[in-house]
Amino acid sequence: MKKTILFVATLALVALGALWFMNSTGGTYPLPKVLDSNARGQLLALPVVTTEKQITWKPEWVPASQPGQDAVQQALASVVEELEGAPVSLSVMAHKGLASREQIAQRLGEALSQNGVGRYQLQPLNEGEQQKVGVVLNCAVADSAVAKKLLGALSPYLGGRVALLYGAQPAGEMTLELLGTPFFNSQGQATFDPNMINRGNE
Repeated sequence: MKKTILFVATLALVALGALWFMNSTGGTYPLPKVLDSNARGQLLALPVVTTEKQITWKPEWVPASQPGQDAVQQALASVVEELEGAPVSLSVMAHKGLASREQIAQRLGEALSQNGVGRYQLQPLNEGEQQKVGVVLNCAVADSAVAKKLLGALSPYLGGRVALLYGAQPAGEMTLELLGTPFFNSQGQATFDPNMINRGNE
């Protein structure tokens, strides 16, 4: 029964990913699902983006597919248009020590930089900052809606759970910290979420 439920859940994620690709040519993007919310922030979930029937996650680096790259650029362009000139910057930072983690951080940062809404920074993050969720987005409460739009636009590159934490950042300035071990599907989407990896590889 448990395996059946997991299989159905996996199929639903695949369908959501396929729907993303079908809609991506219009510049649309999915917003993250809110799994939990409190005064400190939100626990979000980004969808699997793949055309595979059987999802396999591997620790080896996988280049992003061309459809994925196109979808990210179109989605970020839509977000920028919605911002109507408001200054926004999402800095992507990777905990040093793992090449694939630095590579996915660079991929995310470059996509943001190309659209004028972020950059990639490689700098040491304290071991004590690591949490159960390997991806942490820090922003002011007022910027949480914009942060979720940017995450949704980046979902062909990044899936799984993301901890959105409220802080004292200046308006429009956000950071995305990659602290765990990334796994990649065949489309080049990365996840740091063990739950997603386990579902896909069963």
